[in-house]
Formats: sequence, structure tokens, C-alpha cells
Amino acid sequence: MPPCGTGEYAGAVTDVALRARRWQMVDVTGAEARATGDSLMDHRIVGWRPAVELSATTLTLRAFGRARAVVAALSFDVTPVLLELLRPGDVLHIGRNSSADIGLGVVRHKELVLAAGDVASLTRPPLVFHRPRQIERIDWAAVFSENPSAAGDDWPRYGPLDHADVTLAGCTLPLAAGNSVTLDGRTVTVVSTAVIGLPGQAANLAYSRDDVCSHADAVLLAQRLACGVGIEDFPHPPWWVRWWLWRRPGREV
Repeated sequence: MPPCGTGEYAGAVTDVALRARRWQMVDVTGAEARATGDSLMDHRIVGWRPAVELSATTLTLRAFGRARAVVAALSFDVTPVLLELLRPGDVLHIGRNSSADIGLGVVRHKELVLAAGDVASLTRPPLVFHRPRQIERIDWAAVFSENPSAAGDDWPRYGPLDHADVTLAGCTLPLAAGNSVTLDGRTVTVVSTAVIGLPGQAANLAYSRDDVCSHADAVLLAQRLACGVGIEDFPHPPWWVRWWLWRRPGREV
């Protein structure tokens, strides 16, 4: 999936935002700073500055207009613990990777207190998730060749990996799906390992600080994030508007 189908956003929570259950997020991938003019590279799934709308069971990222956005809104299921957990001053991180997996994290006082889903691009100390090296060694061009064996002995089989490598409190541990570890009052569970394929699937992790929320709630949140997303398209303008925009180079439909 090209970068326009992905996105990583962060937004600070305020008192007003919590009461309204809506606040602005900003793109943290640097797309705006290094814009190239190519919509596949510059655009993001809901633009550069979407709004987040949060209820007890649903989180929605809504684009501010069509500029730099591919869809109007992206929504997915969450659990009530997310709304109950957030405090003024927290920073909410949300990401969608190239395999369409969702990652979510909450940072409080510069420390990660809750994370779920594909946390590889959202993590903060003391948790580090290592993407499997097998994926980096794949020669994807060989998949489409007449001789798939050209990828060599390093080509892994399709399917889930045996484990995910997670570093917690300075210790790197290989955790199989369903396994958990607790160190220094922090718990991480591998809900599911990465799946090799086209497009494949990232590992699904749940992380929580024990004095902030129940780890069972973090695991349930990770399971909800794996259920997929809802996408809302922009309404199509009338034909005469599309024709007028087509006659004006540089204008987006």
C-alpha cells in the first residue's frame, strides 16, 4: 500500500476536548514538510490534520475537507477503557500501516501507559517492538515471477510467525501468540504474531501500565482493533463540477 493509504497522527487531550469528545490530530510522519507533489506520496488516509471523535465504543478520524485526504473518515471499534483512561495532558497516537493494521497508544508525562494493535510505529519507552527480520529479507518481485523459488532459502512460508520479539525494561523476549510478560509494573501480551503474505498482517500487541488500567482491558482493546475499520468516502460532486475542475489543472476533485 502506498503512503497515501496510511497515516500516523498524534493529538494532545484537553479539558474541552474531553467534554466535547472531539479534538484535532496532526500528522507526525513529516509528509507536509517533505511534500513532493505526488499525491501517492504526499496524501494520507484522512489528510494531515484530521479530527478525532471518540465515544465509548467507537473512534473516528475525520478529515477536514478533501485536501491531502483519501477518504472522508476512518472509524474502528474501541472499548470504554480508552475514554475512561484519558486525562488532560495525555497525547493520543493513532496509526494505520501499509497492511491496513491499526495501532493506538496513549502517552502520559512522556511515558507510554497504554498501547494496542500494531504498536511498532507508535511505541515509546519502555516498550520496543521489533519487526520480524524475515519480512526484510523477502524479495517481493520473486512472488510475481514465473519461478517463485528464485527468492532463495530465506523466503519464509506464508502464514503466522512463531513469535514476536519484544523489549520490555531492557529485556528482549520472544513471545508466542497468547503469551504475556510483566516487568516493573508493566505488562505486554502478544495477541497475535505477524503474518507473512500479501499484504500480510502486523503483530497485534497489548501493553499497559498496571497502575493505570487493567491489562485485560488492554487485550480486549487490541482484539477490537483487529476487527477491521469502517471507511466513509467523500460525496461525489455533480458532473458539471467535475468537468469544471477537470478544466482547471492543479485542482483536486
